[in-house]
Amino acid sequence: MTSGGRRAGHIILRVGLGLVFLFYGIGKFQTGVAAVADGMVKQFQHTFLPSALVRLFATLLPFGEVAVGALLILGVARRWALILAGLLILVLTAGTAILNLAPVVASNLVFLLVISYLLRHIEDDAKGG
Repeated sequence: MTSGGRRAGHIILRVGLGLVFLFYGIGKFQTGVAAVADGMVKQFQHTFLPSALVRLFATLLPFGEVAVGALLILGVARRWALILAGLLILVLTAGTAILNLAPVVASNLVFLLVISYLLRHIEDDAKGG
């Protein structure tokens, strides 16, 4: 594949990932951050996770998703945006594993593969790393 093709493929994958983060975050704002946090606290009420920690994460999550999504779409601070995306997905994966939601864990692992691929091949992006 030509370097132009690799570049285009990388950008398409990065922007696609960014759209997922952006729209998941926007959806949480549309639902209401407090309502999303209340729902997440309720989901985890019978786990070992402290409710205050779950509420804090759930409250900050939409902001992180929108920020990561926008950065990835715009191609700004790509390496750091991908690292933050990976960290968000890791925390979400841990939470879904605690809830024993195997299909969601599997789906999140696909996101982690995409993020890992994009980080590993960041030189294929339009502006490099």
